[in-house]
Amino acid sequence: MVIKVYVAMISCSQEVKKNQQRAVMILESKKIPYTIIDITDPANEDSKDYMVETGVPKEGFKIPVTPQIYNEADYCGDYDGLDMANECDTLGDFLKLSDEEKSAIRIGITGIAPSSTKKETKESPITNGVSASREVSEEKDLSAVTSSEIVEKRWKQRIPRMINWKKMRMKLRSQKMNKWFII
Repeated sequence: MVIKVYVAMISCSQEVKKNQQRAVMILESKKIPYTIIDITDPANEDSKDYMVETGVPKEGFKIPVTPQIYNEADYCGDYDGLDMANECDTLGDFLKLSDEEKSAIRIGITGIAPSSTKKETKESPITNGVSASREVSEEKDLSAVTSSEIVEKRWKQRIPRMINWKKMRMKLRSQKMNKWFII
């Protein structure tokens, strides 16, 4: 499987240049192997002719606009299709990849590997690595404490301090107002 991205390195359209860069960035971020074919290079006239013959032009255009994406000789689509497939996490179907190749594609923005290829890991509580006296002080096993329990406990500790702070602020305001009226 070789994904071929047909691009035009010489283009006067900023939109076309950005779309070409984004297409390459999507494939790089998903760790999908690809090759770039520059149709403006005189040495690639055959590739240009092939892309023009097999590619599908957008509405209002006579010839396909780069980037055009192929899986070997199979036409996959243009940038809009690639972007939509990336957003919907259906990139493997768009690129016409085999099931084995689809399982290697990273999912989502963060690039998390699919759950079928992940190793099962034990869930650990979310901490910032700093031990403080206000953190979990009970005699609980830390592995049994979930992140939601930690967050809930921290908020319970903050609420009284926030209320006290608001009361203090109200006192100061009232004292300032009294000084104004006394003078």
